[in-house]
Amino acid sequence: MSGLRLAALYSYPPCRLGFCGQKIKQTSEILENFLKGKAVDENKVRQVLSTFEAAYPYYVLIAKSNRITDPLNAKVVEAYWLGNELLEQVRVNDLKNLIIKEFTRPGLLSLSTAKKRCRRIGPKAVAHHSFHVLVVGSVTGRVKFDERRRQLCQISWQEEAGKFISYHWGQRCQILTQKQKDNLEKYTRKTI
Repeated sequence: MSGLRLAALYSYPPCRLGFCGQKIKQTSEILENFLKGKAVDENKVRQVLSTFEAAYPYYVLIAKSNRITDPLNAKVVEAYWLGNELLEQVRVNDLKNLIIKEFTRPGLLSLSTAKKRCRRIGPKAVAHHSFHVLVVGSVTGRVKFDERRRQLCQISWQEEAGKFISYHWGQRCQILTQKQKDNLEKYTRKTI
């Protein structure tokens, strides 16, 4: 699966709910149409995905840490949402710098809040979606995380008819391979 499609699959559910991405209807429509296979310019999809205040900076960090030029490379996007070996190359200090530099822009976290969240980062932290949900939390203030919303935001999986299906915000995303399911568990456990 392409990185663009993978990023759209996991970004669409919270975007549709108004939690992530630009808060305009066209953003979720572009992702929805792309996922449905309608003719959508891939550059437009890239542009939309680059507006996700939390996910996109992680893609950039993971790509840079692994000397990959495209932040929407399939392995990079998979690393953030499900976990894979690329996360092992991301240094904890770079993760802290990302929070201080990328999540303190206008409309996001205050510098003091970002620094406070950085102090909660352990020495084995990884640039995985579960880390963002459980350690960093909402950077836009659009999601008020109680326990239920935290669980919905984390990528989860269920076995259905002998297949592992991933979920984000209660929406099915993809069929996982055994390795992807194992990575999701491994990198989520590293965060917990």
